[in-house]
Amino acid sequence: MPSPNRLALTSLIISTLTVLSLCIGWAPIPLTALVCYPAAALGGIASMMTGWMALQRLAPGGRRWMALTGLWIGGLAILAVICFSTFSLLILPIAWNGIAQVGQTLLPAAGDWITQTWLALLQWLGEAGWIK
Repeated sequence: MPSPNRLALTSLIISTLTVLSLCIGWAPIPLTALVCYPAAALGGIASMMTGWMALQRLAPGGRRWMALTGLWIGGLAILAVICFSTFSLLILPIAWNGIAQVGQTLLPAAGDWITQTWLALLQWLGEAGWIK
């Protein structure tokens, strides 16, 4: 049996680390998504690049499964980062209103500040043409 191509093995290892980073980013730990999602996207790109280069160099019948696995997982990780980021941005207004309500209950002055900040942000986004 031929020895595995180093690029294929690199692609497989990077894709495994990408999945790990993506899962940590989804964990309910504050602000992990800000670090883990970009890392997962970069890992997915690196995994796809090394997988593609390995496929070009491997002979038919070689250990192509490692390169193909890295290529597929890298592409799926990039797609997952896009979906998770979009979901996070869509749920942000709901979460922000919930935070404002909790703030008004616990600390009325802080809750008012959060509400005023949220309204100012919505007004700015409306003036900039982002929302109608």
